[in-house]
Amino acid sequence: MKKITLEDLKNALEKSWSRETSSDPNTWTPENPAWGQCAVTTCLVQDYFGGNLIREAVNEPGVSSHYWNQLPDGTEIDLTKDQFPKEEG
Repeated sequence: MKKITLEDLKNALEKSWSRETSSDPNTWTPENPAWGQCAVTTCLVQDYFGGNLIREAVNEPGVSSHYWNQLPDGTEIDLTKDQFPKEEG
């Protein structure tokens, strides 16, 4: 049996994101498929790879917090970071 990689999981999750899986379906769009997907995505990453969940307050309309992962080796990964506008600077 093939061991799942982070890239495999990322690809599968991105294909599964939809309005129905978003925590904010009224704001979700096909152009921003990661919108509202962070909580469940981080839980699945943790299930497969272990580590910790990180939560931070977010100052975005309709969003109170954002989640991402810290893997057991300390690496932080955020598979849903693209839901937010890129910071300029």
